[in-house]
Amino acid sequence: VFAAVGFLPRGWFHLAPWRLELEGIGLHTGGHLIVQPMLAAENWVGFGITALVTLFLLGHRISSHLHFRLALGFAMGVGIWTLVALTRHQPGEMFGFFPNRNHTASLLVMGTFTGLGCFTQAIQLKSAWKIALAATPIIVCLYALHFVSESRAGVFLMLVGALLWIG
Repeated sequence: VFAAVGFLPRGWFHLAPWRLELEGIGLHTGGHLIVQPMLAAENWVGFGITALVTLFLLGHRISSHLHFRLALGFAMGVGIWTLVALTRHQPGEMFGFFPNRNHTASLLVMGTFTGLGCFTQAIQLKSAWKIALAATPIIVCLYALHFVSESRAGVFLMLVGALLWIG
């Protein structure tokens, strides 16, 4: 509800000096408190959907088998995303589809650790195909993180995560 305050008329609030300066040079900043209402509306809808899905998941019990499938699906999704990014990557360009290399590296680390969790669970289940399926995104993400990604933050997250995993 508080995120929707930005859609109220701008006349109800004190305007920031930077906004008045922009209007002083002839730039129209709109009639709402926020400058980009369409972008804000998209984000607001995204937050709403996330809240509804979260409430749904909190209200329904998920079996451990489904937890494994969801986690493996996420890890495989990151692995596929990484493979597509590797095929489209040109030397000298930034790796991945995000505008920030640290965002890409964070996703690679999340895919690696989610895959690692699935890998250890698959070992406990003694299922060879699940072990192979879980190992695939780990290998792909680690390769991209260490040999293609320029982000030092990803390597740092990987090291800290490995220490926490061992702990």
